[in-house]
Amino acid sequence: MQTDYDVIVVGGGGSGLAAAVSAAEHGCDVLVLEKQPALGGTTGIAVGSFTANDTEMQREAGVTDDLEAHVEDAGQFAPADIEARNNAELRRFFLSHTAETLNWLSGLGLSFYGPSPEPPNRAPRMHNVVPAAKAYIATLQARLLELGGTIRCQADVKTLLQPVDRVEGVEAVIKGGKTISFRAKRGVVLAAGDYANAPEIIARMKGERFARIE
Repeated sequence: MQTDYDVIVVGGGGSGLAAAVSAAEHGCDVLVLEKQPALGGTTGIAVGSFTANDTEMQREAGVTDDLEAHVEDAGQFAPADIEARNNAELRRFFLSHTAETLNWLSGLGLSFYGPSPEPPNRAPRMHNVVPAAKAYIATLQARLLELGGTIRCQADVKTLLQPVDRVEGVEAVIKGGKTISFRAKRGVVLAAGDYANAPEIIARMKGERFARIE
């Protein structure tokens, strides 16, 4: 069994697979470790929308939009006390790459419709993948395998290997119960999911009223 890779991605949902494909496109030997029996994560059960500004689809629809407006609107979603804890620099960086990312996804063969209204966004920014969110997973999985990437499901990462001052790999329990150490020459990407199924964390991080949403 191969245990040394350039990049190890922990999590086989949309973000993990996207990171894995990007790394593989840049010439890296990539391993994806997913603890569930199948890929997908939260992305696999989501609506499939992608919120982006200054996109080709917006321009074709006659919608005028820009990064500054998107940054301002994004701050309207959460209550003021929660918004005060936002990482403004990180969010701006993320939103500045949305159109580029949408183009990249389209280049992989994904189709989108929109843009559609998504209040409190002032402009229609919601681009929905067709036919549903699982299209992200299927397309990214196929592209990663095409590029020679490796995917291991039922591989539960337990520990980061960090002997000195950098993460050098992970320790995972794979199918059958065996513990394996996987080494990463270039880096480890943590994409192990959000806290969608943890109402107590949602209450603490977003507010009590959001915790009641299933």
